Amino acid sequence: MMRKIIQYILLLVTLPLIMLQAQENNLVLLFNTGISIPSIPDRFSNNWLAGFNGGIGIGYQLSTKSQLIFNVNYNYHLFDKDSYLEQIGEGNSNLGFEGGSTSIITAYIISKAIFSPSRIVSPYLNLGVGYMNISKSNTTLNLFSETFTIKGKSFGVFSLVGGVGVSIAVSDILALFAEANYNVGFSKEEITGFIPIKLGLAIKL
Repeated sequence: MMRKIIQYILLLVTLPLIMLQAQENNLVLLFNTGISIPSIPDRFSNNWLAGFNGGIGIGYQLSTKSQLIFNVNYNYHLFDKDSYLEQIGEGNSNLGFEGGSTSIITAYIISKAIFSPSRIVSPYLNLGVGYMNISKSNTTLNLFSETFTIKGKSFGVFSLVGGVGVSIAVSDILALFAEANYNVGFSKEEITGFIPIKLGLAIKL
């Protein structure tokens, strides 16, 4: 498993270098921000709040109807302490929590299929493969005078992404875009999924 992850990382690192050697008028810089919504497993969707995301990417225009994109995104989710306490029947107790946030970094190679590229408003479809790193911070539990710490963890997994979006041309070199994707990471223990909803800017070089 680790060998496969290393191979994916090497591929993701070398692809942008190859793309940068392409003709400049075929390159697009991408910047985005938005919100990310936890989906699976249930303990992720029930115990962590919707968070924010931000990312950057570079695309290569294969044709008027397709792009190849390398994209890196950061997603951050706070632990929903109140919801968790309610679930375990301790909503009115003196049990307190600190920490427990989850951050997710994704790096994808994405194939983008563009519909109606000659129009100002162009819908598109994303399908990609890549790497997902999930990091959970330490959680401190406070009960009366006792303090307990649950250590966080960080691990990397193989990941797939799919989604839809729409691009709105502002000028010959600028476009705004909005998209919603479904990101899924696969580990031996579980499958982790979330939905990043993004607003962004595309700049043609």
